[in-house]
Amino acid sequence: MARGDPEPAVDPGDDDPGADNERRKGKSTHRRAAPRRPPVERWKSSSELFGEGAPAAEVDGEDEAFPVERPARPKREPVFWRARDSLYFEPLVALAVIVVLLVSLFAYTSNWPPVYVVESNSMQHGSGDHLGALNAGDVVLAEKVRNSTITPWIVGLSDGFQTYGLAGDVLLYHPNGTGSATPIVHRALVFLTYDKPAGAYNATIPAGTPCGNATNAVYATPNTLNDCGTTDLKVLDLYGLGWRHAVNLSIQLTFGSLGDAPGYLTMGDNNSYTDQYRSGSFPPISYLVQPAWIIGVARGMIPWFGALKLALDGNSALVPAASWELMGLSLAVVILGAAGIHWVLRRKGFGSPLRRSEERTRREVELDEDEARPPPGPRARGGGSPWPELRPWRDGADDPPGRTPAPRARVAGKDASPDGAPPPAASGTGKKFPHRLPRRRPERPPPDDENL
Repeated sequence: MARGDPEPAVDPGDDDPGADNERRKGKSTHRRAAPRRPPVERWKSSSELFGEGAPAAEVDGEDEAFPVERPARPKREPVFWRARDSLYFEPLVALAVIVVLLVSLFAYTSNWPPVYVVESNSMQHGSGDHLGALNAGDVVLAEKVRNSTITPWIVGLSDGFQTYGLAGDVLLYHPNGTGSATPIVHRALVFLTYDKPAGAYNATIPAGTPCGNATNAVYATPNTLNDCGTTDLKVLDLYGLGWRHAVNLSIQLTFGSLGDAPGYLTMGDNNSYTDQYRSGSFPPISYLVQPAWIIGVARGMIPWFGALKLALDGNSALVPAASWELMGLSLAVVILGAAGIHWVLRRKGFGSPLRRSEERTRREVELDEDEARPPPGPRARGGGSPWPELRPWRDGADDPPGRTPAPRARVAGKDASPDGAPPPAASGTGKKFPHRLPRRRPERPPPDDENL
């Protein structure tokens, strides 16, 4: 053998005394090879698996498209929106009620603002609260009317027209035509016109009205025929004024206190003088109330609730005590009535038709699910499981092939085979838990005999 040549490989199967000695000792010169694992294949698309142009691919010759499992989206049940579910429903309803109320009042009175608060006790019939009269704190509706339709007190006595407990209309007017001043709410007594050439006044009084020295006379005009004249008047006497019908006035018809324009002589039901009365250096409340100064005629009222405005202005002492009590009772009745109506409507189910249909469908689905749900299993000893959701008792079919299942232990003498024979006795280590199988050791791969 030349120098540098590789040595020939030695076959262990050759007649080598060293190899024979190793085999005699039971040792192998080779180590056991590790089990071979299949290589991991990369992911392939459907076109690579089934070819280009294949319809999403056919699996095992089936005509259906290659199934792609996607998570099912939960089905959203339709819920129909209701206005009353909104957070702003109650404020909007309250605002809508106020708007509708104001629009209705404006349509009724043809006046804006349509309501005014009585801020004094000049129209009260006494010191307390009297229903039907205008008390401090009442809200009055001022209807705008033509001057020809206004009925003064002296005319109302003849035709029987009354408002708020006495004859004639109650006027709401700006004193002396000043729009910035607080309006006055007083009763119209008689309409007077000024005759400038004569320097006297004429009164509009229906014919046949008791006057002069008559027993039931309601007025008198001194220095006229039978004291019943209606023209060129210097003095006008009125009898039975006020809520007690006990006030008698002698009114001096002079230019300084009445003015020279035609208008109404006015007075409060609880006062002792007219609004045109001058007391020493104190001027009258107003001259004769001209038709242009009149805001409207009192036509209806809302009692007591104007007392809140007087309380905010610091004039709560003018409101009768009974008015506060009646207002509190009215508020309680309104709140309880509204709550009762709301409860009745919800009790009867007066809601959106779509909402009711959706709720009815949901209840029907729940009833169907309850009927389709299987009943719970029997609670017999040794029988079926009392909890239907748990795994049932292990059966022999669950055992691997070639292995005999362990017999089930006898429970208080109640278990028996279907033919009546006693069950076999438990043996081995499965006495305590007969339904469990012995633990199996994992099978090892067989030795690779080729490498031995």
